[in-house]
Amino acid sequence: MKRVVNGIKEGVSVFVFIVIIAIIINYMDLNTRENNIWNYLGNFEIIKIFDDNALNGLIVLGILIGLGVFV
Repeated sequence: MKRVVNGIKEGVSVFVFIVIIAIIINYMDLNTRENNIWNYLGNFEIIKIFDDNALNGLIVLGILIGLGVFV
């Protein structure tokens, strides 16, 4: 049970860290449209938080990495 709780905590912390990075990038208005991986994941429109598809793709990538850390 302790391993499951630790896995959940690590997965959530990775996700929160990536969300904070996405908010900072959005606030600084950096050009993220050239990142092909983030754009590709953002085009699926799984999550629609930001107007920029690349930042939405970064959030999806954070979810995938968080799930990978949990497993």
